Formats: sequence, structure tokens, C-alpha cells
Amino acid sequence: MRGPSHGRTHLEPPGIDAAAKALLIMYATPGIRAVWQRVMPPSIPAAIRRFMSAFFEAAGDPDVVAAEQAFIMRQALLRSWGEFQEHHPLIIAPIATEIPRKAGTDLAEGQVAEDLRIMRMAVAVNILGLPAVALPIGIQDDLPQAVQVIGPRYGRIYASMPPRPLRTSSASSPRSIPGKQLTQVFGEKNERTDNEHVPHRTRPSRAEQARVRLDR
Repeated sequence: MRGPSHGRTHLEPPGIDAAAKALLIMYATPGIRAVWQRVMPPSIPAAIRRFMSAFFEAAGDPDVVAAEQAFIMRQALLRSWGEFQEHHPLIIAPIATEIPRKAGTDLAEGQVAEDLRIMRMAVAVNILGLPAVALPIGIQDDLPQAVQVIGPRYGRIYASMPPRPLRTSSASSPRSIPGKQLTQVFGEKNERTDNEHVPHRTRPSRAEQARVRLDR
């Protein structure tokens, strides 16, 4: 990235691979497999069936105990990420660690498992329920580039973002570092331009919960 560092440093958040693996197991429990096999109508497109078959193959064959352990792992990872983001509340990471493949090849042999691997950071964010937003950062080699900005659980991404637009150099582009999970994090000292302190709570306040119920 170019420009002022704003307290930026290169670090890897805890348990990215473990979080991605836990999501595979949680989405491939014996109950989910049984529902898919017995309840899903025959009218489902063949491409979706091929994808689900490849997804279950990538997930392996987890039993009930493995499924319970995956949920336990999720809670442990949430604690670890919470501690990490106490000091680095804003994380900028790739959505995928390789350039997109050609259209129509995503269901080729082994590609579903490969896509899950190169998108493990996005998978981890989803299973942990963290707020994230994808932002464009320019064009390189005639291809659009983007990153995901990840905030703390129940936090506010935009309030924590640095005041200047994000830009990357060729040295940090997804294409030039295939297979690597690079992330850039911003520490607590990265205050907004108006020096507003952004609190990071572990759960919404009662007032916020009541306001959500009223809005519904």
C-alpha cells in the first residue's frame, strides 16, 4: 500500500485455516447431508448438484462429534480474534489469494476445493460473523483488484478506517503473491481525523437491541 502507514503492519490473524476448516465441517454435518440427499427436489440444476457434491467431498465425512468440535472451535477462534482486534481493530486482507479463473471452469475437477482454499480468508470471516466490506483498489493487468476490510465483532468498519483511500502497489497485489495470505492491520492508535474514539463492544447494548426490534 502507498501513502502514510497510519500504524499499519503486516500480521496474520489467528486461526484462518482452522476457521475455514470449521465452516466446511459445520456445513457438511450428517444432518445437513441427509437433508440435501432426501429433501432437495430433483428440479435443482445439475450445476448446483455438482457443486454440492464437490463441496461435501472437500469437507470429508465429519461425524456428529466432529461437528460439535467445529462449533467449539468457532467459539475459541472468536475469543482469539477478539483479543487480536483489541490491538488491531481493522484488518485489510485479500478476498482471494489468486486471480479469478476463467468463467465456466469453477466446477472442473478439484476446483471447488481449490476455490475454498484461496478464499479461506473470506470463509473465515463468514463463519466468525465479523463485519466486512469489499472495496475496489484499482486495475492491474487489465483486471479489477479488490480487498476486504474486516472490523471487530459488533464493531463499525467505517469509523475505524484510515482517512485516505486504499491503494496497493504491485508488490502487494493478489497476482504477485499467489497462495499467500497477506493481511495488513491497523492498530488502536489509528484514530479518525477527528480523534473520535471508537468503542469495541463484545455485544450490542440493550438500547440497540430494543431499537432493532422497534425498527422491525
